[in-house]
Amino acid sequence: MYKDKIRKYFEDHRDEMLSDIAKLVAIDSQRTEAKDGMPYGEGVFKALSTALSMSEKYGFYTKNWENHVGTASLYNDDERALEIMVHLDIVPPGEGWTKTEPFVMKEIDGRIYGRGTADDKGPAVAALYAMRAIKELEIPLSKNVRIMFGCDEECYSEDIKYYFSKTEPADMTFSPDADFPVINIEKGLYYGMMKGKLKSDGKKSVISISAGEKDNVVPGKAYASIKGFKPNEIESIVAEVENITGTTIELTERGEILDILVKGVPAHASTPEEGCNSDTALLELLKRINLDKSELSDAIETLSEMFPHGDTNGTAAGVYAADDESGEITVSLNIMKYDGENFEAVYDSRMPICSTYKSMDPIRNKAAEIGLEFEDDFLPPHYVPSDSEFVKTLIASYEKYSGNKGEAKAMGGATYVHGIKNAVAFGAALEGEDNKMHGADESAVIDTLLMSGMIFADAIYQLCK
Repeated sequence: MYKDKIRKYFEDHRDEMLSDIAKLVAIDSQRTEAKDGMPYGEGVFKALSTALSMSEKYGFYTKNWENHVGTASLYNDDERALEIMVHLDIVPPGEGWTKTEPFVMKEIDGRIYGRGTADDKGPAVAALYAMRAIKELEIPLSKNVRIMFGCDEECYSEDIKYYFSKTEPADMTFSPDADFPVINIEKGLYYGMMKGKLKSDGKKSVISISAGEKDNVVPGKAYASIKGFKPNEIESIVAEVENITGTTIELTERGEILDILVKGVPAHASTPEEGCNSDTALLELLKRINLDKSELSDAIETLSEMFPHGDTNGTAAGVYAADDESGEITVSLNIMKYDGENFEAVYDSRMPICSTYKSMDPIRNKAAEIGLEFEDDFLPPHYVPSDSEFVKTLIASYEKYSGNKGEAKAMGGATYVHGIKNAVAFGAALEGEDNKMHGADESAVIDTLLMSGMIFADAIYQLCK
């Protein structure tokens, strides 16, 4: 009924929408040290203030929730049928930008470049403009819709913990912080740390290990220092491991010490198959060079058996699981540290809806066998039935404006909606678009953002009419 009007609205407001995105991208809104009245730092506060000012200018009822989050509602009522959860905080810009500076949005070949263009400032403005289209086109709704501007999604989500301590979730919620068509399943998140004091005795032994930095990133580099070896003694083994793992390995003599650098390819832990894990390649090398027997060498042997290079679904560890709706489990060993006494190894798993906390018993038991303590954290899978009216309505809106067939899907990442009843991730990128989120030259496809706004506007109408 309103399809053509909504489409024309976004075509007419293209430049204005991009200008508003640029205003937010210009703000360095990484979480920093809290200040008076600014729980996530000055940059995030400035981004929130800017978003609320925009919302007020467009005639919405706004509220600042003690600078933890901000909201903009179509009607002046705390009750709402639909909530759209976006976030204004960003990850650090990092290095290696080639298209523009991180906080200077630039349009190139149908894309906008800059930190936050895809995650999540661009989608946030698209959602705001969807509400604006409903309001300015005078499309009648019988129920309220609200957009929530979050401020701590990239770190600890303390913002929504505060928010939901003050208000109940809406009847329906979506977050444009993933892909279309609809993400109705977010896999369970499991973090496991094995640690303990281990001796590394003998003439041929490991002195130190430093491999991986973040528990949710498949590491691209791994370092180790060993003694009792000369480069020529292990060069053939190094070549074998390079061939088996697809990594490159550098050896550097430092007196009696031999330093090892393993170079792989980093990846997000939700898609470990897209990387080349330097930690597991290092384990393969250390296992093969015939270390003198010690507590550490035993641990290396066991870990190499549990986490062999290339096994990203937990088969060797005995935790493999899969179901038709959410797919396979993923398992990746992402951190190893050893300082001559203290050892730790950290792995990440994204678990399908058929998995439970007990599914990780085989790894916990193995850790105990080699004398390692175990610490873990588990967030159960999030699931909204694909045949629910809510999900079917979102898919219909997606199909109407994209022209593509839509279906509900699972992903290994987690968004704001994880654990919220009747909540899904919905947009704002098309499948296959490489937006380099969290990387240098992050970007968003302009036509996709405009289409996202159209889809969101239609969904608002269909769900709240």
